[in-house]
Amino acid sequence: MEWIILCNPDDYDIDGAFDNLPIINYRQSTNIRPGDIVYVYCSRSMQYIKYKCKVLESDIYSETMPIEPYDDTPYHKGLGPNKTKSWMKLKPIYKYDDNALS
Repeated sequence: MEWIILCNPDDYDIDGAFDNLPIINYRQSTNIRPGDIVYVYCSRSMQYIKYKCKVLESDIYSETMPIEPYDDTPYHKGLGPNKTKSWMKLKPIYKYDDNALS
């Protein structure tokens, strides 16, 4: 399956995370499964699709979410792991040019 998910750059520095880490932990809001493709739409001032990613793991809850070996905590702007929400691991496949898919 393929999905479009929203990333608010005011809440998560996805560019900084993918510039420094090969895999990130990202909140999951649908029935996304490992192997699915996720397109990340950056909202606010950007308003375009920025990344194509592969889902490596899904349905991870904060008490079991391993931070190691890729700790993306510094890129969460006050919205770190939440016990009531599930998370997924994303690996970037492609980074689109700014405004290429607005």
